[in-house]
Amino acid sequence: MEAVAYDDQTTRFDSLLVQGQEYEFFGVGFLPTWIDDMSFMFHLHSDFYVYLSTHSTVNAQTGIFGFPQIPRTFMAFQAVYNLDEFIFADIIGIVVYVSNIQGRDDPRSIYRHVVVMDERNNFIIINVMKPHVLRHTIGEWRRAASELYILAALHLYTNTRRGGVTTGDFSEIAFSPICAQADAFQASNDFFVVQPIASWGHAVETQIDGKCHKVTTSNTNK
Repeated sequence: MEAVAYDDQTTRFDSLLVQGQEYEFFGVGFLPTWIDDMSFMFHLHSDFYVYLSTHSTVNAQTGIFGFPQIPRTFMAFQAVYNLDEFIFADIIGIVVYVSNIQGRDDPRSIYRHVVVMDERNNFIIINVMKPHVLRHTIGEWRRAASELYILAALHLYTNTRRGGVTTGDFSEIAFSPICAQADAFQASNDFFVVQPIASWGHAVETQIDGKCHKVTTSNTNK
């Protein structure tokens, strides 16, 4: 659920909150997004949002909540494409293409493209940035693509300039995650036939160069 602080509360909470830190909130409100056009003003995507007011207080916590690594639900790829810029999303799918490392001229900004497919043959590009790009070897990534590994990518943010979603400092990438949706993918894995890896390279680079929002390369079932 999204939380909103505005007017004077923007400055107050901006000085209190740090991305990646866990907090316990008190005295918050729960309001529908359709009142006063809040969904349009703040680009909210849920039916309700958390309102941080002058009565709201916050305490920093240290790992007491025990959040699960893998969420119960993931966002559909089409829904991700409809998000506004820099909105977070969790996705899951089958790895079908992995590029070489890009941006070697500047070691601080190296990255690689990873194409993931869902059960409806929709595709999305993950721009894997540092530090995540170095946490798995190219051999691991290539094996993930050739053997159709299931990948869960959490806390990504939408980035239309790069043509998909992008990892951030607090993103997580998990191969073969343990969850219900991964089990469903595994059960249907044998029914997928994907195009050769070389053809995906052309599709990905075409999308990035054209700043498109979707991979259009076709895929067939057995």
